[in-house]
Amino acid sequence: MKLNYILILFISITYLSWSQKQEDNYEQFKNQIANEVCDCLIYELKDFKFNSLKACFSKSMDLHVNKFNSIIENDNTIQNELEKKKFKVSLLYNVQEQLIIDSYLYYETYKNLRNEQFEKYGKKVSLEDVNIFNKRIAEKKDDYLIFQRGNIYYFNKKYEEAEQDYKTSLDMNQDNATYQLQLANLYEKLERYTEAEELYQKVLKHSKKQKEVVRAKIFKAIVSQKVKEKEWLNTLQFKNDTSQSDFLEIVRSYFCDCKKEDSNTNLCIYIKVKEHKDLLISYFKKDQITVTILYSFIKNSSYTSQIQSTCN
Repeated sequence: MKLNYILILFISITYLSWSQKQEDNYEQFKNQIANEVCDCLIYELKDFKFNSLKACFSKSMDLHVNKFNSIIENDNTIQNELEKKKFKVSLLYNVQEQLIIDSYLYYETYKNLRNEQFEKYGKKVSLEDVNIFNKRIAEKKDDYLIFQRGNIYYFNKKYEEAEQDYKTSLDMNQDNATYQLQLANLYEKLERYTEAEELYQKVLKHSKKQKEVVRAKIFKAIVSQKVKEKEWLNTLQFKNDTSQSDFLEIVRSYFCDCKKEDSNTNLCIYIKVKEHKDLLISYFKKDQITVTILYSFIKNSSYTSQIQSTCN
């Protein structure tokens, strides 16, 4: 009896050790791919689009086919080509989430592209369309009709009315992830970040659809970064007035040089910050500053917004 117990314990420990090793291998591989994709997006894809991520991801995966296959072979949950494909798609989304956390350039670009898509869709709807939905809702109080009316309010910047319709839709259909995601997006728009994160977390907890889960993970990561942005801007301090002056002069030269190059300004400045990170950090009281924090400070600080117009 004692021997059986020891044997079971040994097998359990061995399995847990193997499982942890598999998880560590996956994390290392994911981080390696994320770093390579980040470099690819910075240096090779000047005209960033949503499909740029997939292009860089495919390029990196092609370089590590053997390593990817090794991870697949050691994962007992992957038994066929369909599951292998799903695993690869999942890896892509995990890399994307990692990039939003680690790469401010990717985070900002993705955020801006998302906003552009919302604005593009918003131009297709008119506030007058509310009357059509009012009539239909009067005939039949349907959660989807109310949600769609909420979207019309949202895209016409009637946020109070939009929030009321989204909440009513959720009262009628509490587990609808589409409604939760859109209400969370509204809260994010209004900088009510805690409420937005709570809704994204609900989707992650309850939704079984990969597309909804992916959107919730990525949008939640974006909200977290927005919260961090405020923290960074409130805590960074220059060593003295001379340091501030020298820093701003360097940044001014970045803006002016990038303007002359007639390139993607955000990308150009990000590269310069990455190349001169140590010099830029030396002007601040804190030394534990990343490229992401520096770039965020330069893009959002009131100091730097004043010097962009000084380029000839």
